[in-house]
Amino acid sequence: MKLLITENQRNLILELKYSNDDLLKIAGQYKTINDFRTGNLSKFSLALKRGLMNDVRELYGLEPYDYKFDHRREKDGNYKKKGPQTSEFSNLTDEQLKQEALKFKTTQEFWEQNPELYSYIYQYRNHLWNEISKHLIKLSRPQSKSGKYIVLTDIQVRRQALQYKNKQDFRDAHSGLYQHIIKYRKDLWKEIEKNFNPLGNRVSRMVYAYEFPNHKVAYIGLTDNEDRRHREHTTDESRSRRLSSVYLFMQKNNVRPVKKVISSGYIDWEDAAILEKKTMLQYEKSGWKLLNIREGGGLGATRQFSDKQIIDIAKQYNDRDEFRTKNPSKYSSALKRGLMNSIRYIYGEPSYEYSTPEPNQMSLVELLKDNK
Repeated sequence: MKLLITENQRNLILELKYSNDDLLKIAGQYKTINDFRTGNLSKFSLALKRGLMNDVRELYGLEPYDYKFDHRREKDGNYKKKGPQTSEFSNLTDEQLKQEALKFKTTQEFWEQNPELYSYIYQYRNHLWNEISKHLIKLSRPQSKSGKYIVLTDIQVRRQALQYKNKQDFRDAHSGLYQHIIKYRKDLWKEIEKNFNPLGNRVSRMVYAYEFPNHKVAYIGLTDNEDRRHREHTTDESRSRRLSSVYLFMQKNNVRPVKKVISSGYIDWEDAAILEKKTMLQYEKSGWKLLNIREGGGLGATRQFSDKQIIDIAKQYNDRDEFRTKNPSKYSSALKRGLMNSIRYIYGEPSYEYSTPEPNQMSLVELLKDNK
């Protein structure tokens, strides 16, 4: 039975689980206050909520600090606005800003021709933006608020993308730029895509073999990404905790394998599964010893992870931002599956009402387990 817990229940659990002395002992395990924050964010946040931060600072030989107000607040308790407090638009009235904005026909035209005014209204006069946007033809914004990718020329984008052999590696390394190109520079993306090595997909696979002729040993497999799978077989790179049997054999015997592509490129997955099993039988009949752990005929490595596996992957990172930037594919899977509040709990963050339902919350017992 799976239990959903509220923020108050979570806080109560932490209150019962850790005393003030426990928190100070945990803080004492770190060399600096920053190490404490990055290494154990949930306990750091709990110490902050309990008013223990000056005791923690004393452990590190730091001067006391007034934590009465949040560092973003003025003395009256009101939050400061982020960003510059003065700009060329700050003295203009709402009506004047509105007249300037309505010179444009679409939101995209507004952004491209006057991004400074667009950003100012969007961030600091949001009430006015809601009114203005009703009169503009609503097109998708060309990219994120920061203008991070729109300033790049096509040459810069192409050079960045073509550092990678296939589009999957490019997407994993630069997910934001990848999304920007396929949405807003479609012609450029078609040109770039032609230079990538082809990949299989959910319905196509390539069958291959790694041979060690002097030892009469081989490995037969199939994949949807030849380059990535080659790295996993010949280095210590792995998407799981288990290293490739090919790599382990290489290390043990100090030899390099001979790689052979059995299929004619990427073929239908059903044909690939049959060909893999047939190839394994042929090698065995010829007296080869196979390194394969599993029988042939499966789809090979897939991208399907259980909810618990995704939670375990999230625990490898210090905070949610690091999880999102370093493993965007699993972060996206967690978001789609409704696991985000379970992950926020791991990092000591309050729960949040996401737009998608969360039917797959990890159970309370599973979350508390190994989360010390």
